[in-house]
Amino acid sequence: MASSAIYSAHPKYRLFVLACAVLAALFIWQLRQMFDIGAVFFLAIVVGLLLWFGRMMGSRVVVEETRVALHTPLARPKVVEFRQLAGVSEEGRIGQSILVHYHPLAEHGLVKLDEVRSLTLPAVEDQEALLATLAKQVPV
Repeated sequence: MASSAIYSAHPKYRLFVLACAVLAALFIWQLRQMFDIGAVFFLAIVVGLLLWFGRMMGSRVVVEETRVALHTPLARPKVVEFRQLAGVSEEGRIGQSILVHYHPLAEHGLVKLDEVRSLTLPAVEDQEALLATLAKQVPV
């Protein structure tokens, strides 16, 4: 049986979800007192952020022997085989996340070397270990 490592989302996403939930509750309370189109606008933004951070909070990265997979709630897993890797880097100013550059697969299973796509992984616990594991798999 193949061994795999599972990396859970960073706990900071819980804090972001909590902050967005509190802000949404405050905007709803304000709207119950008096209708304001600005409050509706910002409530929509906060609810969008709440959903976004909620998805990131529920995400996990699974590294198996031959591939890496990003599992996000309400979405199909995004899988990249190690033979597809073109590069791995850590990006971001406020929160560091791992950016995986890879070559897509053609219909017949061969790697398309003339095209490069990217997959952004959410910040995870033990991110340095994940970055080191992925960097070892990038062909030279």
